Amino acid sequence: FRRVLFRSSRWEPLPGENWLKGWRWNIEVRGDVAALRWHLPSRHPGRGLVIDLKQVAPGTFSGQAEFALDSAAEPVESVKGGSHSAEGPSLPPPTSFSFAPGMVARRQSLGANVMPTAIAALPNGDLVIASLKGQVWRLSDRSADGDVGKLSAYSDELAAPYGLAISEDRIDVCTKFGLLRLHDDDHDGRADRSQVLASGWGYTADYHDWMVGLPRDSEGNYYAAFACQQDQRSPLAARHRGQVMKLLPREPTAEDFRLFSLETISAGHRFPMGIVRTRSGSLFVTDNQGNYNPFNELNHVQPNRHYGFINAIDSKSTTRPEITPAAIEIPHPWTRSVNGLCVLESDAVSYGPWDGHLVGCEYDTRRLIRMSLQRVGETYQGAADPLTLDRPEETTALLGPLCAALDPHGELLIGSLRSEDHTSELHARGL
Repeated sequence: FRRVLFRSSRWEPLPGENWLKGWRWNIEVRGDVAALRWHLPSRHPGRGLVIDLKQVAPGTFSGQAEFALDSAAEPVESVKGGSHSAEGPSLPPPTSFSFAPGMVARRQSLGANVMPTAIAALPNGDLVIASLKGQVWRLSDRSADGDVGKLSAYSDELAAPYGLAISEDRIDVCTKFGLLRLHDDDHDGRADRSQVLASGWGYTADYHDWMVGLPRDSEGNYYAAFACQQDQRSPLAARHRGQVMKLLPREPTAEDFRLFSLETISAGHRFPMGIVRTRSGSLFVTDNQGNYNPFNELNHVQPNRHYGFINAIDSKSTTRPEITPAAIEIPHPWTRSVNGLCVLESDAVSYGPWDGHLVGCEYDTRRLIRMSLQRVGETYQGAADPLTLDRPEETTALLGPLCAALDPHGELLIGSLRSEDHTSELHARGL
């Protein structure tokens, strides 16, 4: 519940009632509200659980729960939930530092509660940040110079959100199990409900089962990348692992409520932790070194191509696909983990000779990598150079860049985290 802290809860059977109707949920909460209604969705169409609570004493709520068995129930939506406060941590003033000759940076600490994995900008200039801890945060009241003001929770309890996109006044977010749309129906700056837009790929409790996104083209198609399968699991749980996929808009039906269908573009990706689509329509993903591969990679994604990594479930096959070489083989250990990607293309500013170049987030060595590309026929080739200082001092090093985006003014935004001390920060850079 929004701005409500759960203190205790328990289920009690009502005497003489059957299991379907005869359960009471006693719950105590703290919050300045008089009554609450909570709709718990079910994975089965037409079923759900509606809980009505009224405040019977200060700090104490009581009510009843009923199963909704009619077709009016909405099985793919849920209302505001979670025990996190909507108010984020107090932010210290941003600081400026020089990270490369001729470039200015502002560093904004986000505290220990935000571990940024994706950044997107709302039409009004507010920023939305996904966190590895499961929350989606909103940074609002930014001043004219782009510094961050108020930080508040937009949604919480999501499974490893690793991609964001703004769809009108709604936020679409990648999670392990599905692409979700977060709706702010009452326009109070916090999601009221979530809607499943796409699903159908395999996943388990494995930490690495990420869905990374979320570029979109002019036809409304989304693009997403899925980490590989290295452990032992069922074929269903391995479905679409290690692939880049296109999500195509579709009309929902009574049998299938999802608004997007899945189409495989390419396979053989190990950990494609960065994905970007250029204005010309070219799609690129990063990848990390791995089995028999000493390089990090920037791959130009093309239909029906394979980029070299064999999932464990396919390792015993006697046939091997033809491998498509990388557009850029990035030396290792000069880089160890190139993750989030951003393309320097903006209507607001020109980046001069860097127009159209890609920026990659290099987590381990705490730097940014600039990648330039040249197209020869249908093939891309290119080079990788350090964008930030190659061997930065502690005062000029990034915390651990993981995601990147451009704001409406064309400034490059970098989300950083460091797992050792569980800190995070946001960088705004004038290029």
